[in-house]
Amino acid sequence: MDDRPSINEIYQFLTDLNGTTSIRGSRLRPSSSHPGGAEKNLHSFQSSSSPPAVEHISDDQHGDFYSRQPSWTSRSRSPPPEYQSTPPPGSIPGNASLSMSQPFMPPVQNMVAAVDEGRMSVSIDFGTTFSGVAYCSSRIFGDQVWQILTWPGSFETYRKIPTCLLYDERGQILAWGLEAKHAAMPNSYRCECFKLFLEPRALRDSSVVDIRLPQLPPGKRAIDLIVEFLSCLWEYAKEQITREFGAVADLYTADVWLTVPAVWDERGCDLMREAAILAGLVQSTSAGDTQWRDRLHIIAEPEAAIVHCAHLTDLHDLQPPQNFIVCDAGGGTVDLAIYKIIGQIANLEIAKIAAHSCSNCGSLFLDQRFRELIKWLLADHPAHLDPASLAYFVRSFSETKKLHYAGVQDDDNMFHFTCFNVEDPNDITVGLIDGQLSIPGRLLRREVFQPVVEQVLELIEHQLSQVDERVDALFLVGGFSDSEYLRQCVKERFRSRIRVIVQPSNADSATLRGAARYGRTRRLHRGDR
Repeated sequence: MDDRPSINEIYQFLTDLNGTTSIRGSRLRPSSSHPGGAEKNLHSFQSSSSPPAVEHISDDQHGDFYSRQPSWTSRSRSPPPEYQSTPPPGSIPGNASLSMSQPFMPPVQNMVAAVDEGRMSVSIDFGTTFSGVAYCSSRIFGDQVWQILTWPGSFETYRKIPTCLLYDERGQILAWGLEAKHAAMPNSYRCECFKLFLEPRALRDSSVVDIRLPQLPPGKRAIDLIVEFLSCLWEYAKEQITREFGAVADLYTADVWLTVPAVWDERGCDLMREAAILAGLVQSTSAGDTQWRDRLHIIAEPEAAIVHCAHLTDLHDLQPPQNFIVCDAGGGTVDLAIYKIIGQIANLEIAKIAAHSCSNCGSLFLDQRFRELIKWLLADHPAHLDPASLAYFVRSFSETKKLHYAGVQDDDNMFHFTCFNVEDPNDITVGLIDGQLSIPGRLLRREVFQPVVEQVLELIEHQLSQVDERVDALFLVGGFSDSEYLRQCVKERFRSRIRVIVQPSNADSATLRGAARYGRTRRLHRGDR
């Protein structure tokens, strides 16, 4: 028997916005909390330039590297009706030690020698949903950190681009980044979220089914996607930096810094390092260059974010022995850690006082829950449920509503989404009118935003419970920190306990910029990862 609400029940919910009735029989988990919305133009689905060609790396070229991999295969299972952002068992440390870790700045004997103060430092934030490149050099840029802002596929500027690849039926790359995300090509494989293949849980058990993982193109292993995306990103970055600064930008001797989640184990970091080497991020410059692999560094995302925060003068009022928490809210995960100031914060004289906490509750889960909401609302309108139509709805939500969603004050507002297929007849019972789908703010709050944001709030609560000392500041960084709703909920929950709750400037690229700046100081010790 169908337990979905009747047409009259849906109509009553959509029209009686002052009521408190929740949809019964929903396959989404109901909740309660806050929404908001702002409009901006959508970018064209069409690519504006040809995608860079990337040669496929064969199994033979991978050599022994592949012998250490799980036998990942294309996933053909259908996703369940609900996307859960609940962390897997063991993803949040249970009884974290409260003892203070070693200071963030390493002992002198472990520091990387500053052989060439003018050597360029390039950072790559390879994210679950978005990736970016930053760079700096005291010889060329002084104290400035630069980011690549122009990318293939758009005349607009972007700090980061989608971590996305588009393959044909033979497993050849058709496009990457923005072009791969926006192109509509039949008989192709759009691959996203492939960073998740390196999560500890996926590495421990190759049979684990993660509904976020992409279907692999023919003949591809998971690591292929990482290698080929990094290769595309790096080749384009070299081209842009060289075009801007010419021969003075010596990228062949540059130090390259890769950011990774703090909860990744040694195996995940090693695989990431090997993938980066296969992608050509560092190379030998001569027969005598035996240390070329040492130019590739791995740095944990929260530590990189701290460097960015510490550089901002308006945050330097924190003094020893005050504590602060960094909440790195990204697309796939939210990562937290608490640190104690033991000296000059500008010199990174800090120490971690509790184990990291991490959970799969990033902004990607908002998209997934919104997609399921659309599928539920339009279950009787299959013309809107094909992959292209669903992708169009999700893209509209992600680019125009998600970050500007404000809270309970938007409960009585209707949020309008243009349909990809405008020929379907009107159905006022589900808000389908004249080629637009209208969704009440209250429904978005309960079924999309609140379940995910509540996970973030509980993660912060868990991290605070690991220490019996006062926490004086909370820094919100990462792409998800741009969410007006998330910032509002964090402040409402914790402002009575934490004196300063702030989203620093350039928060969405804090780890990226912090890693580049840390590389310029040449003070990360070799044994960090």
